[in-house]
Amino acid sequence: MNTIILTDHKTNHNIQGEKKYLGEWSIDQQIKFDENFKKQIYDYHWNDRNKLFDDFKYLQNFNTELVQILTKEFNHIHGRKFSYGYWSKLLGYWINTFTVVLFDRWSMIEKVKKDRKNISKIITTDFELLDCVVNDIPSFFDIVSKNDWNLVLYSHLIKNYTKLNFSDEISISKIQIKKQKNSFLKKKIIKCQNYFSKNNEIYFANTYCSLKFQIDVFRFIRVFHNKIFSESDISKKIDKNLRLNFDISDEGDSKFEMIAKKILPVVLPSIFLESYEHLDVLVHKNLFPKNPKKIFTSSSHYTNSVFMHWAAKKSETGTKLYIGEHGSSNIGKFNGTFSYDNLIADKVLTKGNLNEESKYIHIGDFKSYGKENLKWNPKGLCTILTTNLISLLIYAFPLIIYHVSPY
Repeated sequence: MNTIILTDHKTNHNIQGEKKYLGEWSIDQQIKFDENFKKQIYDYHWNDRNKLFDDFKYLQNFNTELVQILTKEFNHIHGRKFSYGYWSKLLGYWINTFTVVLFDRWSMIEKVKKDRKNISKIITTDFELLDCVVNDIPSFFDIVSKNDWNLVLYSHLIKNYTKLNFSDEISISKIQIKKQKNSFLKKKIIKCQNYFSKNNEIYFANTYCSLKFQIDVFRFIRVFHNKIFSESDISKKIDKNLRLNFDISDEGDSKFEMIAKKILPVVLPSIFLESYEHLDVLVHKNLFPKNPKKIFTSSSHYTNSVFMHWAAKKSETGTKLYIGEHGSSNIGKFNGTFSYDNLIADKVLTKGNLNEESKYIHIGDFKSYGKENLKWNPKGLCTILTTNLISLLIYAFPLIIYHVSPY
């Protein structure tokens, strides 16, 4: 009978007897294992590429359902009347990540459930998931990359949604979170930039455009390219009663959908709930333009909730949101990040692809604009860079959070 190890933790290193590992991420990084050792590791559910694609499509539809539900709930909680479009801009990227992370963890637990006859116990922790709430999206991205947080999530799922035998043998006192608090200088830079842009009809923020591109834009239309930073020095006491009584589940939900709707209010960053009222204050402090006709960014819409709150509110009154292609975001067959861009943008500026929809504007490589072209020598040396492209397909911390990738 096997003891199941969920994540790599020093306590697990001393466990005697037969062990089986949930994934390569749960193995002591000092261990060098061979093919025989791999038999002690559960197969990763997304090794099946067809399943990966099917799950991606399912989760995209489920994300839409969640935003529709939360539009009604948050308008009621916060006393607002914003549209689905506003909430999809503000919440969409976080939800896109949350559902993928949770679906991945639950899928692995379901593999364990099928193997219950061979299991003596699962090593868990008594640390509560509700004690892991973070302020904002950057902090959430940081915490889901930590073994301790994943152990807490796995433990919560096993205890509340399975009948598997568990044993709380790992003690966690606190999970450290990397804070994105802006320095005094950064805040002054943001205010100074926005002061000179306050009357502009076009607002550029974190566009990834080359310096030459930025200079040429300023020469022709007198618009600055602003550099803004994620704001996470927003903190308010977590309302545990509000979160525990925040029930959006439905009788027609599947097991996973029920779990997701139960856990979402528990792990939701406080910027969307307890601290939401501070967003207007921070927009005012940052001196964002009051009446822009167009907003263009390549990255600020992902993790900067203050910027996204402002941009989403402006969209409610007719401002157009333009999004520049982020890195190689459309390199894969399917991509959660690019799907989110496509959902919220009025126009998507790309470096060029085969999509001929009217929403797409192919403007070439604006990131390398003005830089000297690389010269290719067919007889010279060649460096081949390879990467795990699968990590680009779904914006999936499950595929990139651990030191050892399943691929």
